[in-house]
Amino acid sequence: MTDVIREPDGKFAPGQSACPGGSVPGKTKKSQQFHTQYRKKIDKNVPKVFDIVIARALAAEYEFCKLFLDKVYKNPRYDFVKFDIVGQLETIKDTVDSSAALIGEISKGNINPDEGRVIMSILESHFKMLQGLSLDEVEKRLQSLEEAINAGA
Repeated sequence: MTDVIREPDGKFAPGQSACPGGSVPGKTKKSQQFHTQYRKKIDKNVPKVFDIVIARALAAEYEFCKLFLDKVYKNPRYDFVKFDIVGQLETIKDTVDSSAALIGEISKGNINPDEGRVIMSILESHFKMLQGLSLDEVEKRLQSLEEAINAGA
């Protein structure tokens, strides 16, 4: 083991590391393994677990419910969402039509609003990209018209 150089106050000297060998690639932390293990158990028993959470909430045990929802079940996983896009999303109109269809699916209850928000943000990013491409095309056309006018003058 190499000697780690520290400052007189105990801090590591510049360029020195507390773990000179680095972490082992592919090794997961015990806390991650623990969380994953219990998350799988919870996912298998979600209806039973939420029955308990609801019962505890009805018994005014809000601290338990908050602890469970904030710490244990903080980041729920969503299933893959099937959503039919309109057209090939090659035009701004296709993207606008797809976002309108998405809103319709959310309002019918076919898509979870949180999942819909994620899909909408993807459509919005695509829309902005298409707007940029459209502006580039308009700029090229304008430049070619100016060149034609200047050549004819």
